[in-house]
Amino acid sequence: MNTRAPGRIACLLLANCLSATLALCGCRDDNSPPVTRSDFDFAVTWRCEACGTVTEAPASPDSKVCPKCGKPMFVTREWTCARHGIVRIAFQYDDKAQYSKVRVDQGPWQDYTPEVEAKLYTCPKCNQNLRPVIPSPIARM
Repeated sequence: MNTRAPGRIACLLLANCLSATLALCGCRDDNSPPVTRSDFDFAVTWRCEACGTVTEAPASPDSKVCPKCGKPMFVTREWTCARHGIVRIAFQYDDKAQYSKVRVDQGPWQDYTPEVEAKLYTCPKCNQNLRPVIPSPIARM
């Protein structure tokens, strides 16, 4: 008699029970509502250009109000130039969560067009390519 046979039979029975349980649970009628998401279900960095307050919150087609000074906050990403340091690029979104306006280092707001995008990630002072600033996970703690 093979001494492994009872163990194999037990494993097969357990697998069949699990399979039947999963099949029954997966087939029941669940009346829970489907998950709905908006176009703005992603977090971005908001920065007040007046006092420098930074916060993370969901994206929005509207600017936010700074909790410290009451001035407008804009979605901002930081890039760096090897020569000139940090370059901040501020964005505004349209109703479909696409960029609509952009501003480099508090310059004038411009429509976000392919022409503007082509030169957006170059330093406004020396035209060298910018690199994204990746915040340290330790700095966020």
